[in-house]
Amino acid sequence: MLAKDLSRPKLLYSTTSPYSGTIDVWQQGRERTLAVGNYPQSVGLGAYNLKKRVWGRVVAEAAERLSKRPEAILILGLGGGTEAHLFAERFPGVVIDGVEIDPAIIEVGRRFFELSKIPNLRVITADAADVCCHPERFNLSAQRYPLVVFDAYIGDEVSQGVNDLVGLRGISKLLLPEGIAIFNWLSKRQPQKFREKLENVFDKVEEVGIVHGWGLPPGNILFLCQ
Repeated sequence: MLAKDLSRPKLLYSTTSPYSGTIDVWQQGRERTLAVGNYPQSVGLGAYNLKKRVWGRVVAEAAERLSKRPEAILILGLGGGTEAHLFAERFPGVVIDGVEIDPAIIEVGRRFFELSKIPNLRVITADAADVCCHPERFNLSAQRYPLVVFDAYIGDEVSQGVNDLVGLRGISKLLLPEGIAIFNWLSKRQPQKFREKLENVFDKVEEVGIVHGWGLPPGNILFLCQ
């Protein structure tokens, strides 16, 4: 495990976009972070304790529950590609469709986070809600994926239109019958109300809390739905 670097972070790059506002890339020792509005969206593979943080936990929880190796994965909220990198490493040969609304984020991912080096990754530049509700427009079909991951945030604001019942039903229709949908949810954003929405769509909803520091409450909650 890498030791956490306590040196001062250095700003490598900064830009703005109509979708995300301020986009920054920070470097602290071996850890590189893509931040939107000062909120981390993605990290590089050299990040401290990566597999125990939210991106690594998404992959681990999925691998534990999938009945067999997935042939395709849909990521709603690709960002800089942290989860896509980890899934490609965990399941060599898997096809990954990554949806990202902001072209500026995609460019940052390619320039600073080796997004273009992820094998079998198809980047879909679109609103995640449009992909879920109208998959045919993006050459996607119902019951295509054994795994769908929802991580569509701009800073700490969740993508609207995906977390309502229409969007959630759209996600459920993209899943294979035995498929799993994983939702990365910030604990400060009324998780109980969101769970109630999920229970209106999915037969089974599990909850896994991710603690960001010793003695702190969970900062993120993973909802695992089937």
